Amino acid sequence: IVPNALSMYIKNVSIVIFISFITSFGPNIVILKGLSDRIKETTEQLNKLSVEKDISSRINIATFDDFGILTSSINNLMISLADMIQKLKNESLVVDKSAQNLSETTHKANIAIEQLNNSMDKINTVETEQGILIENVGKDIKGLSLGAANLEQYMIEENSAFYCLQVSEPEL
Repeated sequence: IVPNALSMYIKNVSIVIFISFITSFGPNIVILKGLSDRIKETTEQLNKLSVEKDISSRINIATFDDFGILTSSINNLMISLADMIQKLKNESLVVDKSAQNLSETTHKANIAIEQLNNSMDKINTVETEQGILIENVGKDIKGLSLGAANLEQYMIEENSAFYCLQVSEPEL
């Protein structure tokens, strides 16, 4: 009797497990298929994001289970990325404008420096010419001074000769 009861128990338990498996197999397949479809859709959206760089698309949230929360977090991440990219673009435009202004200012400063350099070259040329003129004036003044000294000596000699002539005339 005992072995027959044990065998009957095992048989009944096996039947219950088999029936439970068969009855839960259909709903489990449906649930797994739905989850698989949602994972594929999310994967396609993320691939689209990585390939097309389109962060404006959003993933459809069908249910608010754990997977729905994950999908919602991915959507929030894409919104944050879109905001950061827009801010980066705006800042890039500001930097570009600043770079253009800096380039224009540098160009104007370069022109001003060239003009200053040309002015300094002209001043240097004029200064050299003035130095030559001053040197020539100095030589001329030395020449005049020497000429004046020679004239003075000549006048002294003429005066001396005239004096000698006057002194010797009364003797005649």
